[in-house]
Amino acid sequence: MKDEGGAGLATTAVLLLLLGIIAIPDAAAEQTQREVASPRIVAKNERTVQALVAALTDENRDVRARAAWSLGLLQRRDLTRHLLDRLTDPAPEVQLAAILALGPGSDAAAVEALRGIFQESRNLLVRQAALEGLTAIRPPELASVLRAAAADANLRLAAVSALGEGVDGVREEALLALLDDSDLRVRRRALVGLASLWRINPPADSAALMAKIRPHLEAHELMVRAAACEVLGSLPTEAVLPLLLQRLSDPSHVVRRAATRSLGVVNVLPVIKTGRLVDPLVTRLNDEDYTVRQAAAEALGTFTPSAAAEPLAARLEDKAPEVREAAAMALASYTPEVAMTPVIARLSGSDMVETRRKAAWVIAEWGSPAVGDAAVAALADVDYLVRTLALRALRRAKDLRAVPYALRMLAWQNREKVSFEEMMESYRVAQDFRDARFIPPVRQRLEIGLRWAALIASETGPPTSLEDVRAAIITAGHLQDAALLAMVRKLQTMPEFQQACAEAVAAAEGRPYEPPPPPPPATTRLKIFFITCQEP
Repeated sequence: MKDEGGAGLATTAVLLLLLGIIAIPDAAAEQTQREVASPRIVAKNERTVQALVAALTDENRDVRARAAWSLGLLQRRDLTRHLLDRLTDPAPEVQLAAILALGPGSDAAAVEALRGIFQESRNLLVRQAALEGLTAIRPPELASVLRAAAADANLRLAAVSALGEGVDGVREEALLALLDDSDLRVRRRALVGLASLWRINPPADSAALMAKIRPHLEAHELMVRAAACEVLGSLPTEAVLPLLLQRLSDPSHVVRRAATRSLGVVNVLPVIKTGRLVDPLVTRLNDEDYTVRQAAAEALGTFTPSAAAEPLAARLEDKAPEVREAAAMALASYTPEVAMTPVIARLSGSDMVETRRKAAWVIAEWGSPAVGDAAVAALADVDYLVRTLALRALRRAKDLRAVPYALRMLAWQNREKVSFEEMMESYRVAQDFRDARFIPPVRQRLEIGLRWAALIASETGPPTSLEDVRAAIITAGHLQDAALLAMVRKLQTMPEFQQACAEAVAAAEGRPYEPPPPPPPATTRLKIFFITCQEP
């Protein structure tokens, strides 16, 4: 391998990043069992660490960079001094790796080194990384560093990106100061950062802050206007409503969408939203851009005004699936008494199968006796998923009319004609209603289960699916039939049915099923990264 200057063949140093597994001493097993929740980087012994340290001075820059990165993964403070030496490495790649390896818990020496790199480096990426590292550490001299970054738009962008992560007054003050930056990217990122901060920790003086955001609603750049709308949505005050309502007519759909979303999430009383936002949001349900229509449906679902039920139901027939989904989710949050009539009208009268599916899903989510007649009528729909959801609606409403339909779906002679979804929902009906008429079809599936191995080896195979038998086993536990339970106990020895049998036994004993805990992580094996240096 040639060195960086191309001076010829030198000692080959190969950095292999390999995911390996090693054993650790048994004496540490108990402590490791408590510590290991996910794979982490460990060193088998000090020899491994020293190999990484030695690689920091390798003649190949890629080896040095990989070594610095790997040492950072070890998260050992005693290795910081070795990483600090690499901050002055002639290769920017190594400097970047060392900066990232230092991490936010660095000491005063690291702060001083990062500050020196920020001031002296000619590489923009290195300066940005140093600035972000200092922002994460937040030393007392951070303010002076940020002032020094003010002359370069790229550095200001790096600063504002780092400042947007976290919640405290220092970050808020710095982000507010960047709202009037000359660079579009900085202004937008400052607004996004403020929105993130205030969503977590709403400010006390919303009026004063709103005055700082307001001019950006009229900015020429649409991304700035959209970001300003996001910020206003994080301010818990009624005063932002008229400003956001004005942006609903913005020429850009990006801004209209941002304003619409903010009107949905803004933290004001639902009664205030109902009094002021219904008509404007309903109008946005007819926006030419589907993302705005989607945002309007989502917003109306946050406070469920009765006047929006019919317009939302009409969006179940929208040509965009995202809008149909948002409208269905919103309608599911309404009470059946408010939204039942327009939803049922789409369930029974729409020519669009996706619309009928969404309407059936809504009434299934309600699970109300009030929609029983509509659900029974939907059992005759030509679409299997509409029928499945209608059956679910009857089951959740505890409507006995679900039983005869489920019996037909589970009849042995219909097993190859019924969709998987309808079959599974029919088993849930059997489990909930526990009607003795379900015993014969369940018994037939259990008999198949008892002969499963022989049927698998036959030329024709089992006459039904594995999932069918498993669902029948679980249903047997709910039906509380002694003969079925005896068959379930025989099936417990078969690996394919062990979990289903455990669920059945729990149901028969009247206790909730508790799945077995996942196998504990290996207490004597940990994932590490190896570094290998070889001589030619």
